[in-house]
Amino acid sequence: MAVDGRHQGEGLLNLLVLHLTEYQMERGRTRLFVCTKTGAAPFFKDLGFYEVAQALGRAAFLENRKNGFANYIKKLQEETRRAFPEGAAKGRGETAFEAGAVVMNANPFTKGHLYLASQAASRCGILHIFVVEEERSLIPFSVRWDLVRRGTAHLQEAAGKMMGEYFASKFADRISEYAVRALLYEVAVSPKPGLVDRFNQGSHRDMDFYSFLGSAAALGPHFRNMVKIGMDTAGDTPEETFYRLQYEGINAEDSMYRAAGKANTHKGAIFSVGILCGAAGRLGALGKRLTAHAILRECASMTAKPMEEFFRSMDAGTQRTAGCAVLLHLLAEAEDTNVIARSDYDTYRETKERLKSFLKEKPIPEESWLRDMDSRFIEKNLSPGGSADLLALCWFLYFVEPVPA
Repeated sequence: MAVDGRHQGEGLLNLLVLHLTEYQMERGRTRLFVCTKTGAAPFFKDLGFYEVAQALGRAAFLENRKNGFANYIKKLQEETRRAFPEGAAKGRGETAFEAGAVVMNANPFTKGHLYLASQAASRCGILHIFVVEEERSLIPFSVRWDLVRRGTAHLQEAAGKMMGEYFASKFADRISEYAVRALLYEVAVSPKPGLVDRFNQGSHRDMDFYSFLGSAAALGPHFRNMVKIGMDTAGDTPEETFYRLQYEGINAEDSMYRAAGKANTHKGAIFSVGILCGAAGRLGALGKRLTAHAILRECASMTAKPMEEFFRSMDAGTQRTAGCAVLLHLLAEAEDTNVIARSDYDTYRETKERLKSFLKEKPIPEESWLRDMDSRFIEKNLSPGGSADLLALCWFLYFVEPVPA
C-alpha cells in the first residue's frame, strides 16, 4: 500500500487499512498478517496489529491477534516433547530441544529441496519442515505434501509439518463463519411467506427474529467442531465422518434449545449445514479444491436446479431479492414436509403448483407479491421450514464459491 505524496498526512492510509480489515473479516478471514518496513510497524500497531518478528532491522511481520504466533510456538513445543520424549538433541546445545525449521513450496519436491532439508537437519536436534498449503501451485498440495513426506522419511530428526497447521484453525473458523452467516442471511431474507423474518413471526408463536439470531450465534462453535471432525476423519470412510458428526449434532441441538428458549429454530439446519461443514473439512484436509460442486456431489440431483437459479439470481438482483426468489423456487421444486404437517397434502400440492406457474412467468417476484403471499401463508398457518433450511445451504455454498464479478 502507498499514498501519493501529495495526499500524505490526510489519514488515507488509515482508511485503506481499516477498509481492507473489514473486507477480510466479511470474507471470514479473521486472522490477518502484515509484512512491512520496520519504520512503518508503529503505524500498524496503532491499528491493532502486534509485532511477531523483525528481520535485519528492515522488515517487520505483524498479526492482528496478541500472542497468536507465540501461542502457536508453545503448542509446537508441546507437540515436539510428546513426539520426542527422549529429547532427540544428541547433546547439541544447552537445551534438550534445539529445533530448526525450513519452509518450502516444493512445486515439485526436488533434490535441491532434499539438500536443504538434509543440511538443516544436520545442524539442529529437531527439524520442522513446513510445506505451503495454499493451492496456488501447479502441483496440488496433497501431491507436494506426499512427495516431501516420502523424500525426507530417512531424516529421522525431521518432523514434517504442514505449513497450514498454524492456519488450520483459520480454515475451520472461515467455514463455520460461512455456516453461521448462512443462517443469519436466511432469517434476514424478508418477506418470507409463513416464516420468521425481520417483519413478523410468520406462522410461528414460539419463536421470533431474535430467537434465530441467538440460536445461530450459539451454533458457531459446533459448526467449527464439525469442520474439524471432517478434517480429522478425512483419511477414514465418509460413513465414519457422518457417524462422528451425529454426536456433535446432538450437542448442537442442546445449545440451540438453550439459546432459543426451547424453540426448534435450526434443527434441520444443524443436520444439513453440519454435513456440509464436515464435507468441507474432509476436502480441505485432503488438499482438494473447495467448490460448491465438490461439496454437493452427493446431493446434486436434488439441489442442482434451485442452486443454479440461486446463483443466477445473485447476478440479477440484490442478495435479499435473490434470497426471496430462491426460497420460492426451492418450495416449488423440493418436497417440504413441514408445509404438509401444518396443513394437508392437497393444500401443499395446490401451493406448489401455484408457485411453479407464477415463477415460470416471473422468476424473481416483486416485493408486493411476496408480502401478499406472506399474509396468505400466515392466514393458513403454513411454514416452509424445510425450504428455509435449504436456503441456508444455498447461502453457505454461495459464500464458499461466490459468483465471479
